[in-house]
Parts: sequence; structure tokens; C-alpha cells
Amino acid sequence: MTSLAFIVLVPLIGAVLARVIPTRDARVLRGLGIGCASFSIAGMLLATRTFAAYRRGFQLEINWAWITPIGARFHLGIDSISLCFVLLAALLALTVMLAPQAEDLSLEHLRKRVATLLALESGTLGVLTALDMLTLSIFWVLATAAFLVVIRSSSEKRHSRLLTTCLALPQSLALLGVLLIMYGTIHRLTGRWTLDYATWSSLLLPQTTQLLCLGLLGLALFAPFALVATGMRGNSAWPGASLILMALPIELCGYGFLRFGLPFFPSAWQLAAPVLVGVAVAAVVLGALLANRLAAPEVWAFRAWVAQFGFVLLGIVTATAQGVAGSLFQVLAQGLSCAGLYLILGALRRGDRVGQVKGLKLCLFVILLAAAGVPGLCDFAGEFLVVLGGWHAPAEWQHVQSPSLYIRPDIIAVIVAIAAVGFAVGFVRMLVRLAGGHAPAETGESHQLLRGERVAFAVVLAAMVGLGILPGKILKQFAPRVTSILSSAQARAADAQAHPESPARMLDPDARKAVGGVLRGFD
Repeated sequence: MTSLAFIVLVPLIGAVLARVIPTRDARVLRGLGIGCASFSIAGMLLATRTFAAYRRGFQLEINWAWITPIGARFHLGIDSISLCFVLLAALLALTVMLAPQAEDLSLEHLRKRVATLLALESGTLGVLTALDMLTLSIFWVLATAAFLVVIRSSSEKRHSRLLTTCLALPQSLALLGVLLIMYGTIHRLTGRWTLDYATWSSLLLPQTTQLLCLGLLGLALFAPFALVATGMRGNSAWPGASLILMALPIELCGYGFLRFGLPFFPSAWQLAAPVLVGVAVAAVVLGALLANRLAAPEVWAFRAWVAQFGFVLLGIVTATAQGVAGSLFQVLAQGLSCAGLYLILGALRRGDRVGQVKGLKLCLFVILLAAAGVPGLCDFAGEFLVVLGGWHAPAEWQHVQSPSLYIRPDIIAVIVAIAAVGFAVGFVRMLVRLAGGHAPAETGESHQLLRGERVAFAVVLAAMVGLGILPGKILKQFAPRVTSILSSAQARAADAQAHPESPARMLDPDARKAVGGVLRGFD
């Protein structure tokens, strides 16, 4: 069995090697990046042979002693949710390595880009697998630093690079504030210093403390979107970089709210639900409007992807099994769509016209139709479940005796469904524009897809079609873990509602038994 630590750390080791390896051959650097990204994917696929989705808790754990005086350990583990997300993050990194956008770079710029992307991959994988909060914060800082380097090396505007650097500081301080508040509260409660996720998830905080921590967590998770929006405006020295930078924050945002926001701060989540729903609906509507505005393909795709963030957030806010599962599925689907569009932008950089690159028109049709949410392709199932989860939310809230999180979920579901149709129309219009409006000239020179591009397109298209035809396979993997997280959050919220301002304490025995009974049902 491949160690989870190697899967997470090999890209970081590759990043160091990319900066120090004495070579003047660009193929060596690209081969190093492709090899490290491929190792992470192969390692996770090998690890899945012993992975059982029906088991509760985390599997394939690595738990090494680290900074003992403060209770920090190098603790990693995965469940069915983080398993799929790790594979997606590694696939995005591999797609960037295989794409031809780096062909015109100097050796030094290529060296920097490969090192930065591998560091970004390692930081993202660490955040997705960390079960120790100090370990998570270190990987988060690594990912943020790499994120900023990508923006600074891609943006052609100096003031944008400066603004993104200034925006990164509040994000880091917000995450640090959450960690310090939780860390001190745990010590007052248990008398020991610990950063273990399992211990933190068994804690009930006063309602006001939950609201403060959830607000800080939201700032930390939303900040990357502001970084991309400010740093990638206008022309970019790296076409398509905004797509990769948009896919990873959506993934981390969905994972962070589900893994930390909902379990740690259930009472605050209920109080903040109307605000979060408003943000989600506004994002979906805004994305639908932007998808129907003409712009350069890379700028248009980045702006339209605001709607994907709205779908992911809305599904989690519903706190229903259908909505949350749809949200997680949508993260996977939008990641694949981002990867596909990134490859198309790279191919168009060589041919200028779709028809000048052999085989690109078919790829363009499949990828844009998938992103538009056409049934039978990957994005449809996620969007459909998010809307359906919102429509059925009142009945499910009543079934589990939970208070209504926000008013008129049915109207909100209808608004989101209408916006989703407008979003799809925008993608179809861009498809017609690229495929029809950019027909090759009779004297135009034809180009072939590079071997790396063909491999990347084959993997992405196969995953899109596979998720679209057999979404139940992934949803079945998510179901036990989603149900356990929701059941635990509901029991904790009910207990906290009975004592809204009492001192922080461990979960009441009766509530703990109720949660344990739900979890044992999936053993």
C-alpha cells in the first residue's frame, strides 16, 4: 500500500528538485513535473484497493509524533470525500503539466512554473488530507504562497500583483484566528494542548464563539476568489491559468465548509444560512449573466465559473443529503470542465482557430456541453441534485426535527434552476462562436494535438462521460460519509440550542449516543 505521506510530499520534493536540478533541458523539467503529478494519481489509485467507503472515520492514516509539547502531530488520513478530491487535485496538476502553454517559456521561467505548480499541488493535497490542525495550517500557507506566485508570474499588471499580496494577509490572519480560538478553548475544556481533528470535532462551543469562528473561516475560504479576481484581470501571460486557479479554490471552499464549518460550528451555520444562501444565489445568477457576455475565451470562462461556486455553496447550505452530495459531485464536475477548457485554450494558442487543430472540435463540443450541464455529461447530475436538494429541504428538515435554515427554499430552487438554464445558454453561445465563428481559412495551416495533449484530453473526456453516465458510482461513495457528517452536525446543533451560551463542553452523552448509533449503521 502506498503511504499517504509519500503521495502528499512527493510533489513538494519535486518542487525543490525543479529549482535546484542542474539541467538545461526543458524536457527534463516537464518530465519531472509530469512524473510527480502522475505518482500522486497512481498512488491514490493503488490505495483505493484497500479503501472501503462504508467504513466510518478515516483510513490509510499516517500519525507521526512531531511537536509534542504543543500536541501537534503529522497526522494524515482520507475518507470517501477527500479521496475523490485528492484525485481531482492531482489530475488538475497533471493536466497543467501536459498542456502546451509552457512551450514558449524560457528555461528559468519553466523551472519556476513547474516548481510552483508542484508546491501548489502538495499544499492542496495536504489540506485535503490533514487531520492535525497545525499540519493543515502549514499546508494551507504553502498552497497560498504558491497561489500568489502563480498569480504574480501570470498577471501583466503590477498593481494587480501588489493587491493580491495585500489580500493574502487577511486570509492567513483569519485562519490563524480560528486555530488560536479553538486551540485555547480545547485547552480550557480538557486541560491539555491538542490539535487533533477528532478531539476538536467533539467540542461544542458557545454560540457567539461559533459565529466568530465561522466568520473567520468564511473569510479564509472566500479570500482565494478575490485573489484570482484581482490578480488575473485583463491580459495574462499564462492563458488559462485563471481556470486552474478557480478550480482549486472551489474545491477547497466546498471541502472546508463541509469538513470544518458544518461539524465545528453547527449553531452558527444555522444562523448564517440565510446569508450564505443569498451569496450562493447571487453567484449563480451573476455567473449566468456573465456567461452570456462576449469576452476573450479565457476571461469569459473565468467569469462564468462564478456560478459553479454558487452551486457548490448552495448545496452545502441546504444541509440535506441530496444537496450536499450534489455539491460534492459538482466540485468534481467543475474541476474536470476547468481542466478541459484549459487544454482547449492551450491548443488554440497554437492554431488560433478550432478547425486548424485536428480533433479539437470534437473535444470542444464535449467539454462545453458538459460544462453547460447537458444530461449525460458530468455537470448535469451535480446541478440537478443541488436544485432538488433545495426543493426537498423543508421535508427533510422536518423529518430530522431541524429548524428551517432559510425561508422559501422552493422559490430559491426555481430561481437557481432558471439561472442554470441561462448559464447553459451562455456556454452554447460560446460553443457556436468558437466552433462556427472561427472556421479555418482555406489556406490555414493545420496542426496536430501534441502527444501529451492527446493523453490529457482522453483522460478528461473519459472522466466527464463516465461521471455523466454513471453518477451513482460516485454518489454511492459519498453517501455514508455525507449522512454521518449531517447527523453529527444536527445532533450537535440540537444540543447547543438547549444551552446557547453555556461554557464550551464536550458533546452531551445522549447526543453522542445518537450520533454513534447513526455512524454504526455504516460499519
